[in-house]
Amino acid sequence: MLKFVQNKISFLIFTCLLFTYANAQNGTWGVTSTFCKPFVSDVNSTISSIDVGVNTNRAEYDIEPADGKDYKIIARANVGVSFPVYAKNFDNNKYGFAVSVPIHFFLWLDVFEKITAPVVNTDYNIGGPEFKFIQRFEQPKFNFLKSYSLKFIPFYHQSTHIGDEITIYREMQQLSITRVNVSYDYTELSLWINEPELFTGLNHSFRFGFMYLVDRTNSWYTIRPEEGDVSKVIPLKRKYEWYLQYQLQTGKYFLSSDNLQNILSVELRNRPQYNYPYYNYNSGVWTEVPGEGRGTWSTNLYFGWRVNQPVFASNHLGFGFKFYYGLTPYGQFRNKYDYMFAGVSLVLE
Repeated sequence: MLKFVQNKISFLIFTCLLFTYANAQNGTWGVTSTFCKPFVSDVNSTISSIDVGVNTNRAEYDIEPADGKDYKIIARANVGVSFPVYAKNFDNNKYGFAVSVPIHFFLWLDVFEKITAPVVNTDYNIGGPEFKFIQRFEQPKFNFLKSYSLKFIPFYHQSTHIGDEITIYREMQQLSITRVNVSYDYTELSLWINEPELFTGLNHSFRFGFMYLVDRTNSWYTIRPEEGDVSKVIPLKRKYEWYLQYQLQTGKYFLSSDNLQNILSVELRNRPQYNYPYYNYNSGVWTEVPGEGRGTWSTNLYFGWRVNQPVFASNHLGFGFKFYYGLTPYGQFRNKYDYMFAGVSLVLE
């Protein structure tokens, strides 16, 4: 029954997209659309950014565990782009349709470690095509609804890997799990309300998104016998995650102007906590803590400024502060809750 419902929903979505495409002929190829763009707080985003700050430290990914530091200064970099394929506005700009291909990479660096400054984790993401649709209203509906937009990605792949030095370190420490292969394919559907597009005034935007594993026979992760104790890595029954996002932009609040907007962006993401052990270290002794395998909430917060004058073609430069708390968001370390990051960010939207 579930498979039947899923097939009907997929057929309906594709029918709507084909209908929209049929009404959007004579559009422009290779032009970036102004809608269905990620919010700055999105943890799985094509927005490029560089962050420097403090994060919760764990002995299992700190190759100097004896220092006993609870927090460490780290650097993070996300490089992303949504390659434009096709875009078209039609019916007097009331509707819009676009197709693009998203790719992004995330790097987590322990830059201030004394010996090697290791790569802790790298995420690779590629998907597509992503189909985008927007309907705009000349007069707000229900006194607040200016537009709504939809994005559907039939196929998205994420593969995450811990750094070689971290793998070697875990082998040297004789942990029962050295490396977990976090690699999965999913489909994603998201809805925007009142996204700003090119509007530079006050705007409240909302987004809801849902991800679901495409291959239901596999979990989010696997392990080979040479990488650790297979019996301790338990596949998750839960095959989905979802999120809620809000973004405020304005030029009339804290240290802002017509050309320097305030941006407040918040994400609440409910994702599965992976079900295999993590490790604590105290006085030279490693302790194994069993996995939990439950659904968890995480919060990602950004507050900063966006320069309205574009740089690098249509991109906009921003800077501000980021704060994250919840499930460790990176690769195989998603088996541990109570992770925090706080720092400064340079953003290119």
